[in-house]
Amino acid sequence: MILKFLFYGLIGWIGEIIFTGAGSLLVGSLKLSGHTYLWMFPIYGLAVFLEPVHKRIRSLPWIIRGTILAGIILLAEYLCGWMLRFTIGICPWDYSLASRYMVDGLIRLDYFPVWFMTGLLFEKINNFLNRIQISYSLAGNPNEDHNAMIILLKDGQDFLASSLTSRRSKRLIATMFRK
Repeated sequence: MILKFLFYGLIGWIGEIIFTGAGSLLVGSLKLSGHTYLWMFPIYGLAVFLEPVHKRIRSLPWIIRGTILAGIILLAEYLCGWMLRFTIGICPWDYSLASRYMVDGLIRLDYFPVWFMTGLLFEKINNFLNRIQISYSLAGNPNEDHNAMIILLKDGQDFLASSLTSRRSKRLIATMFRK
């Protein structure tokens, strides 16, 4: 659960930077500067708690799943923003002047389609994460100082193995095995 929390936090950060960077084109900036807040990492990490919901609604049509997930994401964004405002006196994102469809400056209802698509993308990421198993080993030949990480599909086939040899090359070697 901790690894998935960290993974979702990182994916959320990356997604927000890409989204805000691409959005800078709308104001005519070719710099494509994206941004996020440190507070967003744990907030995006909370996506790990969407997994049981995803499991329960998996059999529903995609439009209903997307609507449910978007609603939960909007609710979580509102609650997290409210908690930050209550505890530290400010919410890092403030939609008060950004949209007439905002609620208390904490969420934008016109972002519903974005959260709808994000929810469906989350399903794909969650399905992939549920298919893999990550193993990391510090053990190895003491003469080679070898560390290895292996990502396995749940059916047992090797998906990706990468190793880092510190004393020899300090290069990351990735090898694809069976597809």
